[in-house]
Amino acid sequence: MSQRKDEALKKLKQSLVFKGFSPKTIKSYIYNSEKFLEYLDQSSQKCDESSVKEYFQKLHNKNYDVSTIRLIKASLDFLIKNIFEKNFAIENIPYPKKKKTFPKVLSKEEIRKLIESENLEHKDYLFQSNRNKKYSNVQALLGHKSPETTLIYTHIASPNLINTKSPLESL
Repeated sequence: MSQRKDEALKKLKQSLVFKGFSPKTIKSYIYNSEKFLEYLDQSSQKCDESSVKEYFQKLHNKNYDVSTIRLIKASLDFLIKNIFEKNFAIENIPYPKKKKTFPKVLSKEEIRKLIESENLEHKDYLFQSNRNKKYSNVQALLGHKSPETTLIYTHIASPNLINTKSPLESL
């Protein structure tokens, strides 16, 4: 089977390149197809619907992630239809549904880290400077060499902005 496997993988790569698949997809499809062909060789099975079902059952039993199983299924579907030119419907082979997960809830500290970008720090210092803080302190905090740079930030501020609470103060 080794020579047949090598020929099939070579033909698979040529077909994937010809159809314009990305290099990453080509690499994944070849890897997944090679593993399937090794499975067939080791189990002395032919490539038919039954052997494909057994292969997916094996992957499921090994707790492969659903996304990985989906990629393997797409790889083998291409191999079977385009290289082996077989007509059995791989899409009828069941596989587990993708698990729904809840979104991660961020802590206040994680939120603080996310919003503490340089831009927001400048805005926060702008709020501070417009609340009667000394310009020299704000200048030092912002890392400005010239007080004129700090004044640019503070003079642009509208009265509405001056009276707005800093987003960092609410954390």
